[in-house]
Amino acid sequence: MLTVTVSALAATGAPATGSLTVTGDKEFNGKTVDAYQVFTANWADSNETDTNDDNIDSGDTVSYVLNSAWNDFFSNINAIRIDNSDKTLSEKAAGYITGLNDAQMIQLAKDMKAFAAANNIPPTATSAASALVANSDPAVYSTTISGLTPGYYLVIPESGSTSATRGTDATLVNVPSAASASWAIKSSYPGVEKTVDGNNKETTAQIGDIIPFTLTSAVPDMTEYTAYTLKFHDTFSPGLTYQYTDDNDPGTTDDVKSGVTITIDGDTVAPSKYNVAFNPTTRVLDIEFINFKAEFGSKKGAPIVITYSAMLNESAAIAGNGNLNTANVEYSNDPSDSTKTNSSTDSETKVYTYEINIDKYSDDATPVQLPGAVFQLKDSSDAVIDLVLVTQGTASAASVYRLATSDDAAASKVDSVTTPASGLVKIKGLKAGTYTLVETAAPTGYNKLASPITIVIAPKTTGSAPDIVTDYTTPTYSINGDTASENSKINVVNSKGSILPTTGGIGTIGLTIAGVAIVILGIIFTSRRKKSKE
Repeated sequence: MLTVTVSALAATGAPATGSLTVTGDKEFNGKTVDAYQVFTANWADSNETDTNDDNIDSGDTVSYVLNSAWNDFFSNINAIRIDNSDKTLSEKAAGYITGLNDAQMIQLAKDMKAFAAANNIPPTATSAASALVANSDPAVYSTTISGLTPGYYLVIPESGSTSATRGTDATLVNVPSAASASWAIKSSYPGVEKTVDGNNKETTAQIGDIIPFTLTSAVPDMTEYTAYTLKFHDTFSPGLTYQYTDDNDPGTTDDVKSGVTITIDGDTVAPSKYNVAFNPTTRVLDIEFINFKAEFGSKKGAPIVITYSAMLNESAAIAGNGNLNTANVEYSNDPSDSTKTNSSTDSETKVYTYEINIDKYSDDATPVQLPGAVFQLKDSSDAVIDLVLVTQGTASAASVYRLATSDDAAASKVDSVTTPASGLVKIKGLKAGTYTLVETAAPTGYNKLASPITIVIAPKTTGSAPDIVTDYTTPTYSINGDTASENSKINVVNSKGSILPTTGGIGTIGLTIAGVAIVILGIIFTSRRKKSKE
């Protein structure tokens, strides 16, 4: 919604100009406002309440003089044309406006806007682009036109806004009025709200996940238009792959339209009523309605809901700024030419994914990194997670794995990781959740872990209910129930295998050898005795 605020205009002895302030929501960001002076005004302050009180009191008088640019407009109004009184055109025009009801005032503003466009009447003044009002929540944008001579103005925000209830963005504003008075123009620009995985602006996912996205908008009021352009543009980050049906037929174009579903006012829109294109280079998804005014002009204000999906792919950014997805809507902003358009502000969503780092070493007084340990990573359902080796580790660098996707060849997928000489393994592409790390084989000469390691990954939160703030950029890790920290390293220590002790002194083998020796010695001794007797 846009609101006009008029500053106080003083009478004798005070400034002869005023200012007009317009505010609006996020879609008003960067927009300007045109003001067309229709009448000049002369205000005689009676001062019956207070000297120069900046208010029009009951005893005050205001006379209006019609600007010549508007003579033809008012001369052709039937009620004025048949008025045979001796009044001037200015008086007749002012009297005509005074007698109008709300609906008639709306129509008058709409007709005057069309007249100004058709006759190339330049605005009396144009504001600077609107800017964010400090500390406003939700965001409010504001712009001011200063130095306005007292009068009666046709006020029009930058083209493209329309009120669903009034059918026009044009408003008639009486500048010599109560100080700080305001009027709701009640105009809005087409916009779009983008969400991910339901009604969220941020979420977590793992590489390979198919993530649902939703664009929500509304059918604008197109009363002033004979044709209307409405296009949605959605830009994917490199970590997101648009999902659609690939017919795998090299002789035909892939049906990118199959990935999009649109409803208006709850009814599914037939694919024949819109076009869809996806540019793999710019990574932009374009959705454009065909004959939008003719098809949906009667549904002003009805919700437009567009859904599609994207896969978090192997190029996904890990934590940090996440994987950004932005959307805006392009819309007609000139009733005389539907090809002239403006665009809404971007609506953003972010998908975050995380990593863990395994550090495998010995429990010696001086620990050494251990190669050859084999691990499996399981999800919360105890299912083994398939991975793809990205980089083979060295004596000083980690082996890097990522979660596998449906696009990966079966031969490239593995269900376990093996520590290199550095003892380090990085696994990328995990969503928030609970995992178990299972050592399936220990390095040679070392004992295998007796039980798996439980890992809980979660976005960082601060504050307390109901003012909890969730920070997806910085995950926390809890290992085997320990206090969560921002350290993603999983320390895995192995102890050496011990040589088992034997029973009874020198042992069975030693006794056997001794027994054999005694027997041999006995035989030798007996043999020598025999020879001696002979």
